Amino acid sequence: MTPGFINSIDHDRKRGYIKPSHGGELIPFDFDGLAEGEDAGELRIGARVYFDVEGGLAGIMATRVRRVADRTPSELNT
Repeated sequence: MTPGFINSIDHDRKRGYIKPSHGGELIPFDFDGLAEGEDAGELRIGARVYFDVEGGLAGIMATRVRRVADRTPSELNT
């Protein structure tokens, strides 16, 4: 699993973007891609997550997104 942070989230559209910890492009995810037992209502910008990446016809997508912990205020500036 790859570590990252929730970069943006749209609860109305039920999707968001993850910034991988190692850098690189933002990776989209949708709420259907959350790990079993994860509550989308608890996801916030800056939340630390682990995820897998799968490719498809529409491009890559984060799957099995699992929240680990929220980032500290100092980490939000990095």
